[in-house]
Amino acid sequence: MAQIKAQNITDNVVEMMAGKLKKLPPQTARLLQRAACIGSEFDLQTLSLICQMSVAVLLQRLSEALREDLLVPQDDFYKLPERLPRLALAFCMTGCSKRPMPKSPFRSNKPSI
Repeated sequence: MAQIKAQNITDNVVEMMAGKLKKLPPQTARLLQRAACIGSEFDLQTLSLICQMSVAVLLQRLSEALREDLLVPQDDFYKLPERLPRLALAFCMTGCSKRPMPKSPFRSNKPSI
């Protein structure tokens, strides 16, 4: 236990998340910046209005962030296409610690290497 406490786990998590952010396409990174201005949790409809693009385009551009678990769905609206604009997403740094992660269709079941 002392060895675990001696490691700086927080720094490792921050480095890992920063590494994931750097690998994102520039357009995805810009969308995440705008989403962060809304708050730690946001819905696609609000982001769509701010970015002046359709929900479908937003989802396409955010798909990599969803696959990398940088964003986490906060409800099951992604299962109902007509409710998709109301889908709430949270940045993993805040949402993952507060709620159990729902099974997301955006994540692959294949292990990442």
